[in-house]
Amino acid sequence: VTGVSALCTVYETLTSQFRYRLDGKELTQEELLRKVRSPSSALRKEAYSLLLSTYKNFRDPLGEIYRSIVIDWREEHLGLRGYKNALEVRNLANDIPAAAVEALLRVCQKNYPLFQRHFAAKKKALHLKKFTRFDLYAPIAAGGREKTISYAQAVNFVLETFGSFSAEFREAASAI
Repeated sequence: VTGVSALCTVYETLTSQFRYRLDGKELTQEELLRKVRSPSSALRKEAYSLLLSTYKNFRDPLGEIYRSIVIDWREEHLGLRGYKNALEVRNLANDIPAAAVEALLRVCQKNYPLFQRHFAAKKKALHLKKFTRFDLYAPIAAGGREKTISYAQAVNFVLETFGSFSAEFREAASAI
């Protein structure tokens, strides 16, 4: 294992050892990230702050790992292999025509106001004065309480949604 693969292993080895202290308990990153979806605004903010402060404490080695990966990637793909840009490399790796990605990006840009409306509606539903990054994953409970749905109901909902978009798309998803 060499090069970028080794750097990724070092990154994962380092960050997998991160532990977070919250409410007197030691948590793994996975356990801490569950708190980011808490109904409590204060808990969401505290969880994010703990996560980010730990990464900040290791910014020099993590930054060096990232920098080395980017340089290696750039030299191989743009320098050695002659690709025009990073997007071209990703499109090829994902087997997606550049025109399709460009169309997707145009649609996203055109519908940017839709995201703004979504966040404004979420802010209102959560009764917030200001919507912050800590509120991105805040749950919106139906009638003030969480709603539980079964797996079968969730599958049905997704298939119905796909069906409203395209019968062919729904059929393909049903086959999985």
